[in-house]
Amino acid sequence: VRVMMPPPGPDRTIVVALGGNALQPPGGRGDIYEQFAHTRASLEPLVALAREGWRVAVVHGNGPQIGDDLRRNEAVRDRIPPLPVGVLVAGTGGWIGYMIQQSLQNALDRFGVKRDVVTVITQVVVDPDDPASREPVKPIGRVMDEAT
Repeated sequence: VRVMMPPPGPDRTIVVALGGNALQPPGGRGDIYEQFAHTRASLEPLVALAREGWRVAVVHGNGPQIGDDLRRNEAVRDRIPPLPVGVLVAGTGGWIGYMIQQSLQNALDRFGVKRDVVTVITQVVVDPDDPASREPVKPIGRVMDEAT
């Protein structure tokens, strides 16, 4: 979890970024139950910030999750038409948002903090002429050896 603290003020918002690996660390089973457990553990410290009056915005990655979805796509492509990556990204955004929303709402309720928690799915416009698009450096999903 990376925390960036803004200067104190009347409308204090803190942005917390959870990488996809925070929810599904390498070496684990990677099933949804394990991801919920990691999500709950990652968000528990945010309750103290909410109690202090901070508004909390949580953003997340989805590297391992989208990688798993791409592998599922490939595994059944002869029986079910595969979905494009953009749709898979929206899907992981939805269910990861659901995990975060449920886990944070439950933690806040458990400690008596009255807050509404919402999930917002966003889109990003990528410039096709951006030179960085020609030489990507960030892998999507798990890194596998050639035998896999």
